[in-house]
Amino acid sequence: MKNTYLHVRNGHFHFRMKIPKGLHERFGHRLIRKSLKTKSLLEAQHVTNMLNVKFKTLFAQLGTDTASKAEIREAVSNIFHGVVNGLDELRIESEKISCLADALSKARQYLVDNNIEHAIGNSFSRWNDGSPKILLSKLIEDYAKEHINDNKWGEKTKVEFNAFFKIFLEIMGDVDINNIDREKINAFKEKLLRIPANRNKNPRYKGKSIDELLTVNDVKPMSVSRINKNLAVISSMFKWGKRHGYVKDNYAEGLQIKIHHRASDERKAYDKDDLMKIVRKLSEMDRKINPEEFWIPIIAMLSGMRQNEICQLHKEDIITRDGIHCFDINNNHVGKKTKTLASERIVPINPILIEIGILAYVKSIKKGQLWKALKCHEFNGYAYLYQKRYSNFNRKYITEDKRKVFHSYRHAFINALKQNGVIEQRIAEIVGHTTGSIDMERYGKSYNPQVHLDTLKKLDYGFDIIKELLS
Repeated sequence: MKNTYLHVRNGHFHFRMKIPKGLHERFGHRLIRKSLKTKSLLEAQHVTNMLNVKFKTLFAQLGTDTASKAEIREAVSNIFHGVVNGLDELRIESEKISCLADALSKARQYLVDNNIEHAIGNSFSRWNDGSPKILLSKLIEDYAKEHINDNKWGEKTKVEFNAFFKIFLEIMGDVDINNIDREKINAFKEKLLRIPANRNKNPRYKGKSIDELLTVNDVKPMSVSRINKNLAVISSMFKWGKRHGYVKDNYAEGLQIKIHHRASDERKAYDKDDLMKIVRKLSEMDRKINPEEFWIPIIAMLSGMRQNEICQLHKEDIITRDGIHCFDINNNHVGKKTKTLASERIVPINPILIEIGILAYVKSIKKGQLWKALKCHEFNGYAYLYQKRYSNFNRKYITEDKRKVFHSYRHAFINALKQNGVIEQRIAEIVGHTTGSIDMERYGKSYNPQVHLDTLKKLDYGFDIIKELLS
């Protein structure tokens, strides 16, 4: 459920609450607004819930007493001071606990590495016979809890990883993690390779246990990339477990299947013919009826932006920087997401987009989302519904090649600039990639909008996009 009291400005969460109409004169304004001084959604939600209760209580009290404006200001200040300071104290205690846990883990590892853990008894070692057992479910729970509390996983990641952990537990059983070794992890991998894709959706497999599934013939297994992601998550968990003293070693390390093709071949770029088909098809659309159907593909083609970055654009994301019209790609609204820190960027609007009317369209939107038909999905963002519609459009009118998808715009954009001699650093900044250069990312400032605009003017797909749109 959307938190109506919580708003984002410049990456930080702010509390905003309407004051009851009857109290406007006594407060001297209509809204209570305050920065929560945090970028953590979990922290912001926790503080907002407390502020909501306290201010509603204050409003009720003010309906029956005669407090002055000065007394009301003091009461508001005390509420914010108490709640936000309480958050600071909570952070301090959390850091103390984290430091203590880290110190204990390092001390335990030192004793084990030097064969002197017996010096203080078996209670400090988890690997001696007779020591307390730690179940696999406990390792999974603690690993997930830390990453969720630290706000490292989004909702989509939580759901996806939970599915990985569930199948790992099904195959391994809720065993003592001290009994897991390389042989058992290899056995898990062998079974994973034989489990069918979409086992919980396909009626043929639904409701069957792992053992029953392994007896079924002629199944379509999970994709290699899906299996590798599953194995990578399990390996990451055991790596975390080793670092925190749960297990001796990461027996899941290095088990991923080798893929004998380049990453660039997994998805293919649209070629010139594909792009011409797309532009001609877009020219037939009525922009007023379904504006997102026209604008989202053409923005992707001319900016290299990711699908969700375009789908989540708001009117206030169209800005002017140094006299140049730009897209401000950010996560400054609840529900908006950016893939990485490098994804948050300012990208000049391609002059072709301006010529065909993007600014006029933006001006026609009073406020909020540019594409009113797109609703934000809890896990998959604003692109969730659109990607299905685009997939149908793509297969029906453009290509049957399954390696050509919406992301193919991004491939085509990057390749077109690369083939025209644009340096990697400039391309990376425009599309929101990290460069891999520590010196450049730490000490080099981003290019100014004019440099990026000059780069965008070099984009050439080998045909006149405006002419094709008007033909």
